[in-house]
Amino acid sequence: MCEGDSYESVSGNLRQAEGIFDSDATKSYEWRIDQLTRLENLCKENAEVLEAAMSSDFKTASQEKVFEIMAL
Repeated sequence: MCEGDSYESVSGNLRQAEGIFDSDATKSYEWRIDQLTRLENLCKENAEVLEAAMSSDFKTASQEKVFEIMAL
């Protein structure tokens, strides 16, 4: 709880968040994993294009690109 927040305010926010979660408005674990897997595949399939774009945008040394691409 942040300074100045009342218990009622925080409690109300928590109830609201729980209500949204319970309504199935949020995505499932499986959906999220599928999306992350698709993003990973997209990055791997386009690694050369991404490297060229990063080199152009950030003007990094070639040694630094290795770490940037590995982070993807």
